[in-house]
Amino acid sequence: MVTITDEAVLTKVHQNYHLTFLKDVVLPRALDDSSFASLNQIAFLNNVHIMSSLSNDGEYLQVRRIRAQSNEPCHTANGYANRAAIAAETLRPRRAA
Repeated sequence: MVTITDEAVLTKVHQNYHLTFLKDVVLPRALDDSSFASLNQIAFLNNVHIMSSLSNDGEYLQVRRIRAQSNEPCHTANGYANRAAIAAETLRPRRAA
């Protein structure tokens, strides 16, 4: 597991966890399209902040690099890295056709 030391990033991660739980488990039938879109927008902006902060955090990247090169199992960190890579794909600017 890799520790996130930035409190603002940690807050955004927790907020996204709770927001996703509410959106997907507690309120899926009660949300209208506008509310659903608003919650998705909040989660998207949180992901932008999280990815931006982590990509600029040298200590976090160093620990991730060491963990990736080690032989010890790190399923949680790798799972998060995979989810982060998928989230980063959605953040890339699209080219106009």
